[in-house]
Amino acid sequence: MEELGMSQRVQLELADLLHKICGEEKIPYTLLAGSIAAWQEYGGFAPYMENIAIGMLYPSWLRFIETCKKRLCKTDYYILDSQNCEQFEELFVRLCKRSGVKLPEERKKDEVYYDYFINIYPICYVGNTEKEFQKIKKQYTLFRRCKQTKKVSIRNLRIKNSMKLLKSSFYYFQRNQYSFEQIKELITRYGEKESKYVFIPTMNVNQGISYLAETYQQLKEVTFQGHTYSILVDTENWIDGYYNKKTYEALQSKTMNKASVVGPEIMRRIQLIELEMLKEFDRICRKNGLKYVLYSGTLLGAVRHSGFIPWDDDIDVAMLYEDYEKFVKIAPKELDLEKFFLRTQETDKDCNLTFIQIKRNGTIYCREMRNTFDTHLGVFMDIFPLFNGSNLKIIHKIQHKICKFYKSVVWSHMGAIAARKKKTYYMLLSKISNKTAYKRFMRWATLIKKPTGKLAYLSFKRNPYNVVHTRRETYENLNEISFEGSRFYVPANYEEVLSSIYSEEYLKYPPMSGRRAKHMPAIIDIGDLYKDLRIP
Repeated sequence: MEELGMSQRVQLELADLLHKICGEEKIPYTLLAGSIAAWQEYGGFAPYMENIAIGMLYPSWLRFIETCKKRLCKTDYYILDSQNCEQFEELFVRLCKRSGVKLPEERKKDEVYYDYFINIYPICYVGNTEKEFQKIKKQYTLFRRCKQTKKVSIRNLRIKNSMKLLKSSFYYFQRNQYSFEQIKELITRYGEKESKYVFIPTMNVNQGISYLAETYQQLKEVTFQGHTYSILVDTENWIDGYYNKKTYEALQSKTMNKASVVGPEIMRRIQLIELEMLKEFDRICRKNGLKYVLYSGTLLGAVRHSGFIPWDDDIDVAMLYEDYEKFVKIAPKELDLEKFFLRTQETDKDCNLTFIQIKRNGTIYCREMRNTFDTHLGVFMDIFPLFNGSNLKIIHKIQHKICKFYKSVVWSHMGAIAARKKKTYYMLLSKISNKTAYKRFMRWATLIKKPTGKLAYLSFKRNPYNVVHTRRETYENLNEISFEGSRFYVPANYEEVLSSIYSEEYLKYPPMSGRRAKHMPAIIDIGDLYKDLRIP
């Protein structure tokens, strides 16, 4: 058995605490969702399992929350819900343990995202007929889809994605049909009154025995990862009812999220290493009169969180190409080379990117199988060039299509080994040298020699024509903003930029399931860097 990561060990500690409280208070519970599937197949944590999930019939769930809030007061453990977490519109709670991450006073509300947790779901009584159950399930599903849908921009409309965008538009315009309080009242309207059918507020199928109340009254104790917990008697039929075949196969094929193994403190340490690189980059740019802006998720984090989005593990900055070129020439002389390394196509044989990165020496932070390549594998920050754009939309589109192809070729030698999809395609592309492909990319990227007022985002997936974040003036008129206690450059019209990239609702958080690290790679080694978790 592989050694458990810190997050997994603390999850077991939390589950042990729950088991102890439920035993003393005579509160029945069961492992739930992926935890049941993991026990069935592995007898413990599965590669696809991110967090332990627990289910309780609604009266027991209410009593457990009330008990925890009394018993856990002034301890390292607590219940996370809408009372202590911003934009927490969920019909479940979390049992948490505080980590060692301490944020400045103005960012205290974000500390909860660096804590350990397990999810506790209510199993709600919803009626004595299948018609009642199906009605509630349908309304809840509509509510979740509407709340998770962002406003559709007409500029993203293509023939191939028209149906998808039409569906998104339908959900977006339906979104005010229910408020969270209304849907909560709908799901829990039976309260503690027992009924034949129950509903678990997730987006899974909920059929067969999984929606019958009697299923959750028949429990047994099992060993999960060497610990004793309560589980349903008929787990096999429950899995068949809770998941459809397609969903269950997708669950089993999921790759492990490293954050669910190593724990939230490593995320904060990675962020602090990246912050150190950003400060070094900012120092060099200010010294040499180079303009840059915080970009993408880093800009959103600066505006919405005054620092990193708690579940984001990278830093993005963007520069006009003329300043980008100067930085590439200056950086090798100006960087603290003991700590940092400038990664370019020239420095790394197997560089797979069309932009540059600053890397932290003495660290490893890479996806599975990529450690076999001849390239610097350290923690990084991305520096994107913004190229001169054409005044003609047709030229803009042609340039983007050609550069997109060569960008794929530059990455293909890695995709041929590490990609999960289109492997054959990348194997064919990889017959072209990544260096040759990069030269051809740059030839087309620098096609427009003089500034036109428009820009081309050729290292990005999306490259819209003549919108606020593809106009030169946006990156010439700058302000400063606080990010993790230091000040960095952002566009003066950053609100327009964020609205253009993320929609007008950029201040809205994703659902709790989306507030987790998505990019944590398979191989992480940062030694003792920022073990004390203090800002540099």
